[in-house]
Amino acid sequence: MTARPTRFIDGVVLTYLEHQIGSGNPVPTKNALQDLCSLYRRGFRIHPNELYAVQTSILGLSERQADPKVQRWVLNALAQMGPPDSKRSIIRALENHLDDREIITAGVAALHKLSPATAAADLQKLNLPGQVITLAALQHVRPEKLQLVGLPVDIQKADPETIKAALVVVGLDRAPPNMFDPNYSNAEIIKVLGMHPDPKVSQYSVWAITENPSLSIADLGIDLSQVSGCPDNVRGWVYRLIAMSQVHCLKHLDFIEVATKDRSIEARLGLARGVRDTFFDQLVPVVLEWLTGELIAEVRQEILDHVITHADRSPAYEEHAVDAYRRADQADRERMKGAAVKTELFPQFRQIDFKAEGDLFVTNNNTSNTFTFNNSPVGAVAATGTATNSGQVIYYQPQVVELLKSELAKAGTTIEGIAIPQAEKQEVASAIADAQADPNSGTLRRVVSGLSKAAGLVTAVAGAEDTLNQIIQGISKLAGFN
Repeated sequence: MTARPTRFIDGVVLTYLEHQIGSGNPVPTKNALQDLCSLYRRGFRIHPNELYAVQTSILGLSERQADPKVQRWVLNALAQMGPPDSKRSIIRALENHLDDREIITAGVAALHKLSPATAAADLQKLNLPGQVITLAALQHVRPEKLQLVGLPVDIQKADPETIKAALVVVGLDRAPPNMFDPNYSNAEIIKVLGMHPDPKVSQYSVWAITENPSLSIADLGIDLSQVSGCPDNVRGWVYRLIAMSQVHCLKHLDFIEVATKDRSIEARLGLARGVRDTFFDQLVPVVLEWLTGELIAEVRQEILDHVITHADRSPAYEEHAVDAYRRADQADRERMKGAAVKTELFPQFRQIDFKAEGDLFVTNNNTSNTFTFNNSPVGAVAATGTATNSGQVIYYQPQVVELLKSELAKAGTTIEGIAIPQAEKQEVASAIADAQADPNSGTLRRVVSGLSKAAGLVTAVAGAEDTLNQIIQGISKLAGFN
C-alpha cells in the first residue's frame, strides 16, 4: 500500500466541515463526513487541539442520527479518527442495524480499527457471517493477520452487497491478490464488474479505480461510447474518473462538455467533483459555460470549488469567483473560503468580509433590559461605535446567527461529554439553550461565562479545556466581544 504524507486540515476547511456536520440536515452532514474520510485517506489529519470537538460531534451523531446513510459515514469516520473509547457506540449501531449490510460492514471495519484485540469476541456475540467480517476487517487489518474466511469471493454466486464490500477493499488498496478468483487478478475482475447488472456494483467498480493508485482508466470495464446508457450513479463516477486526470480529461474534452449537460443532477455532481483538481487552458471556457448555466445550487458549489482552486491560473476564473463570493450568503462564503485557503483569492475574500462586518450587527437602542450572571451586571457591547452600560442589547444579522448557533451546538455537545459537577453542567446547558432560542449579547455572555467556568473545572478529559477555549473564542468573535 502506498504511503501518503501527513498534513493537518486547514482550520478554515475544518470549520466549514464542522458546521455542515452540525447542520441537522442529513445531506450536508453525510457529505461533510465523506469529505473528512476522504481527507484522512489522502493523508490529512485534524490537529490534536481540534480533534476532541470533532470526535464529540461525530459520537453525538451516532447516538441520535436516524438516517442510515449518515449512520454509515459516522462509523466510517470513527474508524478513521476515533476516539478509541467509542466501541460501545459502534456495537450499539451494529445491534440496531443488523439488517443493513452497509452499516454492518462499516461497523465491523471500525471495530477492527479501534479495538483489534477484542473485535473478534465482540462480533461473535452478533452472529455475523464469516465472509462479512473478513471483508470488513480487511479495510484496516493486513490479510496475513486474519483468517480469510469466505475468500475468494465468487462473483458468479455472491450477492451484490458482498461484491460491493469486496470492491471497497480493492479501492482502499488492501485486498489480497486474487481475492475474487485464483486464476484472475483483482484488476481483471474489476474490469468485468464494470458491466455488472446491479448498478451499485458497477458504480463501486468505478469508485475502486478512482481510489486505488494501482488502478487506472485502463481498468474501466465500461466503453465510453456506452456510458450514456448507464444508470445515473454509474455515469457520475465515470465522469469523475475521467475528469480527475488531466491527460484523460483533455483527451476526452468533447465527452466532458457533453457531460456538463447531462440530465441527471447526480451525474453532473460526479463530474464537478472529479474536475476539482484538474486544470488546463482549454477547460476554462467549458467550465464557465457550465457554471453560468447550472441551475442546481449543489452542483454550482462544486463547480465553484474548481474555479476558486484554480483562480490564480485564470483571470476569468478569478473574476467569476469574486463575483460569486459577493453574492453568496454566509454559509456559502465559508465553503468558498475553505476552497481558497491556499490561493491568492483568500485575502480578497477576507477583504470583502471586512467591508461588510460593519453591517453584521444590529443594535436595539430602545431597550432598557439589564442582564446579570454570577450576580454581576452585564454592560453593553457595541460592534461599532461607543458602548455604554445602559442595558443595551445587541442582536445579530441572520448569517451571524447561523454561525453562532453552530458554535452553540458544538458547545452543547462538548459540555455533555466532559467530567464536571452536574450542577455546573446544567447551568451551562441552560445558558446554551437560552442563547440558541434568543441569540443576543446578553444570552451569549452567559454562555461565555459558563464555558469559561467549565474550562477551569475540566480535569478528566484530555484536550477538553482547549476545545472549550476555542469555542469561547469563536462565540466571542462572532458576538463582537473581542
